[in-house]
Amino acid sequence: MIMADAAYFRRTARRSLKSVAVYEGTEHLLAAASAGRGVLVFSAHFGHWELVALLQARIGVPFTMVVRPLENARLNDFLTRLRGITGNEVIAKYDAARVVLRALRAGRAVALLIDQNVRGEGGLFVDFFGMPASTTPALATFALKCGAPMVPVFSYPRPDGRLLIRYGPPLQVERSGSITDDILATTRRCTAIVEEEIRRHPEYWLWMHNRWRTRPTVAPGRGSGRDGRPRDAVAGFLL
Repeated sequence: MIMADAAYFRRTARRSLKSVAVYEGTEHLLAAASAGRGVLVFSAHFGHWELVALLQARIGVPFTMVVRPLENARLNDFLTRLRGITGNEVIAKYDAARVVLRALRAGRAVALLIDQNVRGEGGLFVDFFGMPASTTPALATFALKCGAPMVPVFSYPRPDGRLLIRYGPPLQVERSGSITDDILATTRRCTAIVEEEIRRHPEYWLWMHNRWRTRPTVAPGRGSGRDGRPRDAVAGFLL
């Protein structure tokens, strides 16, 4: 349904905002953005995440969007053009760290979806529905690097055809003196927020993705252990 709806994004972008969406908590987003350190807006593949991104630029906080390019090049080019029609910047997730840091330092919002499996040794294992799930450390790492607040956002279709878009209060990273521990703790906090929302409305989550495909290793010095701690090399590279 989202892909079919995307074909009408140019028309949607010209409609009045009130006819498309109902907002709650925009004061959280605007307050976080006004601090001047950029803002990390995080969510999941939940509700109509594409429409949330399309419309956010219209409330004055355009996105730099970190996305996984589609394997179909023509479809990827089409979707990239649509994602940018309201002023958003779209970047591929591969080698995106420098672009994201530059965007945050320029005061932009950066969008990250944190509910999909991270392959290889780059993920952190944190609890997700009672099982360890390989999770991106990028959100926590960028927040620690730039001091940018993190704002959760979720969306819900309404009976009248509009989308309810709800921003939550901003989160700040809690520093303990250990970067490794802080990245892990922040990733756990944000993942717990995503899980809580999915528990409320599981029907809006893209559950077909194999979220628990990557499993923890017990071999010392390889990847993340069962406690979820990242390898020092990964943490150092990302910072």
